[in-house]
Amino acid sequence: MTGSSPVVAVTVDRARYRRYDTVVATVTVTDPDSRVETMTAAGVGPAGETIRIDQTVTHMDTARIVWRWRGTTDVLGMGPTLRRLAPVTSSTLEAVVTDAQGHEVVTAVDVTVQGLLLGVDVDTSQTPAFWLSELTQVIAGRNPTGPTKLFQTAGLPVVGKYAVPSGMIPHYTFAQMPTEAAFRPWVAGVTGPAWVTPVQEIDRKMTLADAATMYARVMSWMVDSAPPGVDLVPNITASWQESPDPAKGQGKQWSAWAAAFAAVGVKMLGVDMYVGGQSAYRPITAQLDPAAAAAQVAGLDLVVPEFGVVVPLGATATNLDERAAWIAAALAAFEQHGTLAAAWWNAPPSAQRGVFRLAQDDPGWDALRAGLPA
Repeated sequence: MTGSSPVVAVTVDRARYRRYDTVVATVTVTDPDSRVETMTAAGVGPAGETIRIDQTVTHMDTARIVWRWRGTTDVLGMGPTLRRLAPVTSSTLEAVVTDAQGHEVVTAVDVTVQGLLLGVDVDTSQTPAFWLSELTQVIAGRNPTGPTKLFQTAGLPVVGKYAVPSGMIPHYTFAQMPTEAAFRPWVAGVTGPAWVTPVQEIDRKMTLADAATMYARVMSWMVDSAPPGVDLVPNITASWQESPDPAKGQGKQWSAWAAAFAAVGVKMLGVDMYVGGQSAYRPITAQLDPAAAAAQVAGLDLVVPEFGVVVPLGATATNLDERAAWIAAALAAFEQHGTLAAAWWNAPPSAQRGVFRLAQDDPGWDALRAGLPA
């Protein structure tokens, strides 16, 4: 083997990716054996004139470039540029460069993927002081990165009324779509990062066609009026989508809803997920699997603005342990499916529905806190 090894540098186009973003990786190869040489010939012509001829010769040591994820042998692509969907978790991308003399250089770059953004929804009908106290219990000693839903049953949410802890994403959502005249100045006053959901659980209230028309209109208002970092999150309901009841007329349309939202330029699909019951819980994957598949096909990040299960009033230790195990399994499923964000619905107890709140549920708090970064 002769000559020198090439000098290789590899870069990616972003410092951090969301799951299923497109990664653009570029490799630059400088080979000491590649050079440009100029040769000159001089003489005298028939009339005694001076003749000079310059000939430039480029010596290229052409390199073969192969891309792979570290620890694998599968070829992701070849050539100086690679375009590839970001993986579910952070990984290391390698460029294997081999020159004409057989020198091989392996250079790596980290592809950092944002992990699950986990948050907590609380009862905003309570006072801000109570709300913050309740939220503080679950995030104590942790650094939450996810959304907290600020639900408004009438009118527009008051921006800044609830002091969302640093690192969390305020998720403003309201029951009925306001007029353009009301929405534009309101959204202009929202500071990013923040999420906005006009018409909570829209699939229970509007047809797909009407919702698509409405979201196209709202998206145009967002583009014109929303500050940077304020994103629109359309929100549908898992229990509605999986219902076989023909009277509802909306079920089994995961893909159609996702495609309609993607068509107007939104980035995320929000799906509220409750598996029902107060014991012997179904895995959340029953709802997560079809939602994640629809979001991925449509090119949207999946967000679960609300998820939860209840224990009975007067729950036993067994009830609490069973729910804690369900929470741990749900968080693992979110990670496996590349869910961008999820928030536990920490609503007040109800004799009819049972208890969502984890205030007196140490196993539940511990399971949820385990998903929050230290």
